[in-house]
Amino acid sequence: MDNKKIDFVLLWVDDKDIEWQKSKNRYMAEDVNKITSNKYRDFDNLKYWFRGVEKFAPWVNQIFLLTCNQKPEWLNEKHPKLKLVNHTDFIREEYLPTFNSNVIEINIGKIKDLSEQFVLFNDDVFLLNETNPTDFFEGGLPKDCYFEHPDINPFYGETYQNFLLNDKGIINTHFSKEKQIKANLRKIYNPKYGIRINTINYILSKWHEGYIGFYNPHITQAHLKSTFQKIYELERDVVDDTSRNRFRSTYDISQYLMRYWNLVEGKFVPSKDIGKAFNIGKDIEKIKNVIENQKYKVACFNDSIENIDFEYCKNAMINSFEKILPEKSQFEK
Repeated sequence: MDNKKIDFVLLWVDDKDIEWQKSKNRYMAEDVNKITSNKYRDFDNLKYWFRGVEKFAPWVNQIFLLTCNQKPEWLNEKHPKLKLVNHTDFIREEYLPTFNSNVIEINIGKIKDLSEQFVLFNDDVFLLNETNPTDFFEGGLPKDCYFEHPDINPFYGETYQNFLLNDKGIINTHFSKEKQIKANLRKIYNPKYGIRINTINYILSKWHEGYIGFYNPHITQAHLKSTFQKIYELERDVVDDTSRNRFRSTYDISQYLMRYWNLVEGKFVPSKDIGKAFNIGKDIEKIKNVIENQKYKVACFNDSIENIDFEYCKNAMINSFEKILPEKSQFEK
């Protein structure tokens, strides 16, 4: 396995696909009918994700586009770096169809030919400026920020916070916090984090009852395939339980479990965040500025508010993307 190769993995769904809609509605139980329409809606900006990768990350090895047997009409399937992967290619048949991103993400380690080092994207996370492999990995390890933080954040919904609580619970069953801190002092306290984060890490290190959680930047996430495979071995039942939830459940685990595992084991290189997350419903004017001025290497434009002026927000982002990425990429026909 070539540890120098870095792949990108992107989750995408076409919410306008009639057959997909029929399947979702057929499996949707009454207790999850409160799933909001914004959970899957598409801002028609996927082509700018590919344009951004071509321009700002030409070094990427392969791109794995994970879909439910779907593909954008404009996509050039013959691009040598593109791998179209259906859920059936890596998720067991008994778990499908699934409408739960946690199920898709925790099974990523089973994708054939995926490199040991890969970067996970959701379709609301974009590259806006030049990147280098060392923004994501160094010496075969993910670049990350160790920032212990309570699993309470007004940005998260109740269900989402439960994922993180479940992830943290598993970490605490496998690791002694006191022992791991002693083994990784230079990665837990590091000048790159700044005074605030180092101070918080020091204060929370005195809480010996276990980890209380970690801050999640909600942008790209650098992962090691081997960590996924380790968790498949150690927590087979937990992975199976989550994989059976066709829709998000408070009992799910998430891909952050794999991130936390690397942080606690010290399998990462200390780094600052290279991007920032924004809320489309609240920050659309700020988002336009962020895109056009390319303020960050990576940015997440999260769609977490149902009642917004969807057409205005969609067109505003497309117009801003056109200003920095006007030319078609080779990923487009």
